[in-house]
Amino acid sequence: MITHCRAPRDPVRAKPLPYGGVRDRVFLVGIAVVHLHLLCDLVGSRGPSSEDVWPLEYLAPFSDAWTLAWSGQWALNAWPNVVFVVVLIGYGFARAIAAGESPVGLFGRRADAAFCATVQRRWSRLRKAETTDAP
Repeated sequence: MITHCRAPRDPVRAKPLPYGGVRDRVFLVGIAVVHLHLLCDLVGSRGPSSEDVWPLEYLAPFSDAWTLAWSGQWALNAWPNVVFVVVLIGYGFARAIAAGESPVGLFGRRADAAFCATVQRRWSRLRKAETTDAP
């Protein structure tokens, strides 16, 4: 966990932008997403007890200058984190049903196609069963 803050941030910032346009927007969105991740870590990543506040070492391992900690952190398994994960999983399934794309696509196109086809097939069966059971 020493380089948790640094590892995802550095490749995004180090990306050269020779062509501009779309790459600039991708770069800026990447920076925003990494910092949103760090903000979420600061807010909702405490250990099991209230004394287990996990600091955010922004410049680690190079410096401790920008180490942030907040005593109001909620536990990693607190209800806001659970709700957030459930919403993201639901969004992933909704996206697989509606657009035929899912986070499984990060691992391969064929895996994503198989996953989306399975989800769409099961969703259509549920919809069919729902319409036949309706009065």
